[in-house]
Amino acid sequence: MNHIPHTRKNLPLTWVAFAATLAFGLPAHAQLYWDTNGTTLGAGVTADGTWDTGTTSNWTTDATGENAATTYVAASDVTFSAGSDVATATITASGTPSAHSITIEEGVYSFSGNISLSSTANTGSLNIANGASASFAGNITLLGNTAFAIEGSLSTNIIGAGKTLTKTGAGTLTLSDAATNDYTIAANGGLIILQRSTGKQLKASSINDGGTVRIAANEQFGANLSVNTGGTLEIDAGISDNVVALSGGGDIIGGSGSGLGATSGTFSGSISGDVALTKLGTGTFTLSGANTSTGNTTVNVGTFTLSSTGSMTFEIGANGVNNAVLGAGTDTATNFAGTFNFDLSGADLTNGNSWLIVDVDNLNQSFASSFAITGFSQNPDEVTWTNGAGLTFSEVSGILSYSVIPEPSSYALFAGAGLLGFAAVRRKIRGSLAA
Repeated sequence: MNHIPHTRKNLPLTWVAFAATLAFGLPAHAQLYWDTNGTTLGAGVTADGTWDTGTTSNWTTDATGENAATTYVAASDVTFSAGSDVATATITASGTPSAHSITIEEGVYSFSGNISLSSTANTGSLNIANGASASFAGNITLLGNTAFAIEGSLSTNIIGAGKTLTKTGAGTLTLSDAATNDYTIAANGGLIILQRSTGKQLKASSINDGGTVRIAANEQFGANLSVNTGGTLEIDAGISDNVVALSGGGDIIGGSGSGLGATSGTFSGSISGDVALTKLGTGTFTLSGANTSTGNTTVNVGTFTLSSTGSMTFEIGANGVNNAVLGAGTDTATNFAGTFNFDLSGADLTNGNSWLIVDVDNLNQSFASSFAITGFSQNPDEVTWTNGAGLTFSEVSGILSYSVIPEPSSYALFAGAGLLGFAAVRRKIRGSLAA
């Protein structure tokens, strides 16, 4: 009896899919390679063409590109391109072709039209190799949770309500969505640049170890945000965004005039640059890390707490010029249990100068027993702090003030004048007694 081999090579793709479904309960996906030059090795140095389903033969099942081209099969795993010779490619997606995964190995690709990616089984991916780049002028619709492994660069628009986009790799992903979206991002590596249309806000998202997210347009987030240890949130100059709960122990860096608002949460990481913090909503936001930002902190509603492990730095400049903790009304609560640091490197220490540090007229503030000021000692009255060099901070007024301390020579002069006066009076008294 003749033996019939049972290998994937000898079975049609439909039978392979059927067998995989029986064996694993998962659909199989055809592996196709972009190929615009027929049976010639590779795909072509300039590999322009149309990506549609079942019509145009711009694909091959051969990774080298030497086999005859075929048409596209929906939901395939696709690679751009066959061989390794593509330098540039302009690809027009027609009829919204669907792919389970997309891999771009080399070259610079420009896509127009719309595609769909991944599957309801949440197993799809989009991969850009180091040195490769792709831009999508249309939309990529996520059919399930999708992994974006970006070592090169990718610029695209995403439609994916309720889905999760997980970014890995050292490359850059730029999101410029215009459609209403509420998907989630998990930044696990490289850089994500958010320049989506204002108001197209993301769901609860995270920035994790090795990941960086740069906010390049206003109002990108609309829910909770975790900036975890090893993760970085960057906010471009002049850009502002608000989140619900802000948490984590990563780094937040703000450009000049940037802003970040939070309703609640505990952030134990570092905040630097020139980002203005705003306490929004009725919840409690706790800062338990180091805030060296030169922006103001404003408590509009609810409770702001500087925990015992937290610190805030105030940059002191000319008379009355500094960042401060401001308020919008005394129905708020502001609790200081951590440490204040005064950066005096640019301070104008002229006698009588002062700086409002805590806006006590518009805050309901309290100072815990753990509150401290670096380089200052608390006075016996327990509400003022001095540094022994003319600076005094008052918890009652919220003001840091400077008064000149007379030089030791001045003390000696005053003391000498006093002694001379006392001696003259004494001689006069003695003269009167002698008479």
